[in-house]
Amino acid sequence: MSSIKHPFIILLLLLILFGCKKYDNGPYLSLYSKEHRITGNWNIEYLGINGYDSTTYFKNSSSFGYYEFKKYENGRKYIFHSYLINDIVDGFWQINNKKDQIHTAGYPHSNVPSLGVIANFEHIDWTIKRLTEKEMWLESNFQNRIFFVKYKQK
Repeated sequence: MSSIKHPFIILLLLLILFGCKKYDNGPYLSLYSKEHRITGNWNIEYLGINGYDSTTYFKNSSSFGYYEFKKYENGRKYIFHSYLINDIVDGFWQINNKKDQIHTAGYPHSNVPSLGVIANFEHIDWTIKRLTEKEMWLESNFQNRIFFVKYKQK
């Protein structure tokens, strides 16, 4: 009877480890919370619009900069700063209840032009495709265009 228990436990552990992948592109398991992994300074390494690589165009635009996702000390409110060519775009971010999307909303107090969803002042829902301590891949359907952004920790 005891020989049957061990394979069952091993099978159960394998199902838990490999069956609980939250995002399309991993990771399978992380010791850090989703909020902890999102919080930090990020550079955009890749920007795809409708499947076309728009990274070079983006990096040459006035919307180019780095992004800082923070959370207030009380743990309830979040803010992000987009540090763009001599200007800052502020806004809020939060993770939905299922922890598979990030919602962002910018403040329209800046003269920075937006590039689609980047530095935009509207409410945007991003589907999380990959979230590790060093990488964050997000996708959004905005004005009938698919934006795919790969962030890398600074």
